Amino acid sequence: MIIGAVRALLVSVFLYGAVVAGPEASRQPLRRPLGRARLERLARDLASPALAQRELAGSRLVRAYAQNEAVRVWFEGRVPPSDPDARRRWRRIRKRARRMRQTFDTLRLFCDAGVPDGRGLEFVRFQAGDRAAYGFLLSTGLVLDTGLRRRVVDKVRPVDFARYVARNAARPAGPVIETCVLAYWAHARGWPVLADAMVAVLPQKGPALADGVLAELFRRQLRVAVVAAYNGASFVEVAERWIEVARLERPPGFAGSWTSPLAARAIAQQFRAMHRNLPPSGRLPRLIFQLRDTRMHITAWGNGPRAWFGPPKDPARMLLEAGWDAFPLLAGAIDDGRPTRGYRRNMGQKAWRPLTVREIATELLYALTGVRFHDATAARRWVRQTRLGGRAPFYLRLLRRAPNGRIRCRAVRELLQVDAKRWMPIVLDTARTQRVYGAAMLNAAEPFAGPRHGDDLRLFLKSPKPWIRLAAVRVLHRRCEDTKSVADFIRECAGKGPRRPDRSASAIAFLCEIDRRDATEVVLQLLRDANRDVRYWTADAAWKRTDGDVFKALLVMLTDSRPTGRGLIGANKPLLSRDVAARSLKKMLQRLGFSAHGDVAAYIARHDAEILARIRAPK
Repeated sequence: MIIGAVRALLVSVFLYGAVVAGPEASRQPLRRPLGRARLERLARDLASPALAQRELAGSRLVRAYAQNEAVRVWFEGRVPPSDPDARRRWRRIRKRARRMRQTFDTLRLFCDAGVPDGRGLEFVRFQAGDRAAYGFLLSTGLVLDTGLRRRVVDKVRPVDFARYVARNAARPAGPVIETCVLAYWAHARGWPVLADAMVAVLPQKGPALADGVLAELFRRQLRVAVVAAYNGASFVEVAERWIEVARLERPPGFAGSWTSPLAARAIAQQFRAMHRNLPPSGRLPRLIFQLRDTRMHITAWGNGPRAWFGPPKDPARMLLEAGWDAFPLLAGAIDDGRPTRGYRRNMGQKAWRPLTVREIATELLYALTGVRFHDATAARRWVRQTRLGGRAPFYLRLLRRAPNGRIRCRAVRELLQVDAKRWMPIVLDTARTQRVYGAAMLNAAEPFAGPRHGDDLRLFLKSPKPWIRLAAVRVLHRRCEDTKSVADFIRECAGKGPRRPDRSASAIAFLCEIDRRDATEVVLQLLRDANRDVRYWTADAAWKRTDGDVFKALLVMLTDSRPTGRGLIGANKPLLSRDVAARSLKKMLQRLGFSAHGDVAAYIARHDAEILARIRAPK
């Protein structure tokens, strides 16, 4: 009995291997329906005493049922065999065939969505970080694109792909979209058993699975088109990607106006026409024209959208710096609905779409004025009235009534650029009355402060808010050379002052910048602190100091394996104290003129004396 069971198991494994890695003929789908005589012969084989013959007949019947309508009609109308064992096998095979048919009905949606089935395409393995990913090469890139930068390692034979699909089918349900695409490719290459096994482990079935897969495919195609423009692809290539998006079927949940095929084709036409336009003359009109190449993006979270204006040389950032002079041109650009390279990402729907010039101009005007416009006529009227009133009165009103701290800080800089001597007392008086934005306004006023403002700045030291006192001490240290305030701050960080010590990350970072011996002693004390957050912030900022004691303390910390409460990016493991010390030591070495590569501890052991010779003692 045991020998028979083992034999049956071995035969089943052999047959499964024949499906996965057998000859080429067994891997091809059935091209023509089986005749009635052939079907009747397979049905009789179900009652065969040979296990291998019964399993082979059942597998062929299931495949024929799943792939051909005529076979399904014969299958459903045929009377089950009279033999009880054969009748049970017949019912089991019919149940399995119906389930596989549902699987293939789901996978057919990929064909309707325009996803290539993989036949005739080159299947390759890619290196995605520390793991391998698989996919088919297309003219526009990968079918299964997750946004990672991938490098082709080698080509993969069809039999290797079969084994990869088999391993994916044997594991628990992973990413739904990847599993479905692999199942679709396996079905197209003639492995229906594997395709059915992969879909069977998914958490959802039927219409819900189909809708979810189509929605994810559509989202990915949108993201590929948007990110291609953001990363600098030519406008012609971006237009081709939007044409591909226009051909896709819109799944439920993507019925908005900007996701319609008509809108996608309009975006493609606008991108195709962009490379023929010439920039106008004049600095600010040219910046408005260059908004089409902006790196700005907007992320819409649950608490509202947040705008990111790109690098310093980005046209959106340069218009933001132009400030007052850019108001009329930005108001006129609200009528411009052309797309740009920037994007908007809605986190709730996980949808990406290109930013228009209208949206960028609206966000820039809001960041400059605190008013959000959606009508170009109203914006031009408001800008005209505001400029008639004058620059200084406008920013003085904005200083006291702006909706957020970022706009108030911009008003501070604009006022002080006009006349720092006249407006600095008003700026400091206004900041003193602010409980939330006072520290930010002090930091914005720092480049314009001097020794004559020392008395006004010392008034902030009486504030009960530690972040306001920290901002005042920073300005007094950098612009007024006030040693007494700095000494009091160091004494409070050591826990010797009348107030509770400020152990925030900003306070510790500023403490590491102060070139004093008493500051060094406090830094060494904080490196030995029991609080892991304080220890992390101190070690992370200690590279700013240039004294031997802190250097040696970081060397000792290279043996500290206590966790910091943070994790390494891209790795599922905690960040240890020695990791932070090594990172800080590498920055310190680069600041001293050394080039440390690889193991920091080994590098320091070779150059210990030379490094210590370059470190000067603090004052």
